[in-house]
Amino acid sequence: SDRDIAQLQNQQSMQNQQLAEMQQREAQAKAQEEQKNQILHAIMTPDARERLSRVRMVRPDKARMVEMMLLQSSQQIKTQITEQQVISMLERVNQQAQSSGPRITVQRRSYFDDEEDDDDDEDLR
Repeated sequence: SDRDIAQLQNQQSMQNQQLAEMQQREAQAKAQEEQKNQILHAIMTPDARERLSRVRMVRPDKARMVEMMLLQSSQQIKTQITEQQVISMLERVNQQAQSSGPRITVQRRSYFDDEEDDDDDEDLR
């Protein structure tokens, strides 16, 4: 019927709109990523870029943190960041992660604090 056709066309239109919005978001994300990479390329030496890419393979979270530090300070950077500077930034990120990370403390409960109550079965002999 005409109503079913109109409903199908409406659904198709909504799907097309959602697809277009999704493609636009992906294009924006890609453009932002490209811009970020251009800035990092400009402010880092080849050795520093290589070090960061190796870290990214193993610890992407730490690499992202260093990238954010570099991007935030990119306006003040006068010379290119060296590999040694990237290493020191990674060490700072590691220290921050260790100091702010979740701590697990194991407390063992002692049920028999008195020596008389240590239940060593002496009274059964």
